[in-house]
Amino acid sequence: LFPRIVELIQDTFHYYFVAFYTIDHSGEKVNLRASAGRALDKKQQAELCPDDGIPMGRGLVGACAQTGQEVHSADISSDPLYRGVSGLKDAQSEICLPLILGDRVLGVLEILADRKKVFHEKDVLVLRILSDNVALAVHNSLLFNDLLEQTWVSTLLLQVSEAAQQHAKVDDLLSAVVRTIPLLIDVQRCAIYLFDNQSGEFFLN
Repeated sequence: LFPRIVELIQDTFHYYFVAFYTIDHSGEKVNLRASAGRALDKKQQAELCPDDGIPMGRGLVGACAQTGQEVHSADISSDPLYRGVSGLKDAQSEICLPLILGDRVLGVLEILADRKKVFHEKDVLVLRILSDNVALAVHNSLLFNDLLEQTWVSTLLLQVSEAAQQHAKVDDLLSAVVRTIPLLIDVQRCAIYLFDNQSGEFFLN
């Protein structure tokens, strides 16, 4: 969903660069989810957004996420908040729009242009409408992911419950559990360690 959103915006409006961010669960960092317009290598991606996210209030994106307000820089060369990226040297202006649903900021839509003073009133109005629709799409996506996670948990519990009914011995039950979990949550291996009261240590079953 996220890559498709930025690709559609970039293809439709032909902006220099478009990036999409969401706020992490802690509410303290903003994470890059997708971008379009310019291919960035790993170093340049880290300049745009560190692996651990952009702190709230840092740069134009962080300021937008923190305040929940649009941040518009008609000339980024004179904007102290702008954080330069080596792979986006032709960028000259930027607008960040908060993705808001109700009173909650879900993320930020960042758009850069290769000319100064590009974002006129009509452009901003269209982008506001667009950001509202993106926020709704993000919300629905998060709801879907939550529902999917709940389904996985329910399926896992059901599988374990069925295994408990089929196996009378604890060793057989544990073996069934470690075979089931990798199939449900897409991991290569699973192990269960049991605590030995006499030695005070855990051992692999």
